[in-house]
Amino acid sequence: RVIWDVNRNGTAGNYEPSAPLGTRVYADLNGNRQFDADEPTGLTDASGYYSILPTPAGSYALRVIAPPGFTATSSNVNHPGGDARHT
Repeated sequence: RVIWDVNRNGTAGNYEPSAPLGTRVYADLNGNRQFDADEPTGLTDASGYYSILPTPAGSYALRVIAPPGFTATSSNVNHPGGDARHT
């Protein structure tokens, strides 16, 4: 789930709303921190949930393309280069 981290603490609080509908989430397969046309992607629904199908095998960062006026943050301090990590 992608949230709007209002207080910028990297943690989803109960009061924090979902990211805007249609926020892009992608699997950064080559680790270049940019969305490439051949990378799997999904868009958030009104609740901030998304699906990336098919989900590729392997280890890679899941990244968010922040909509205008927003900044992507990470709740996973062990992997600061991505918003989440798939292994």
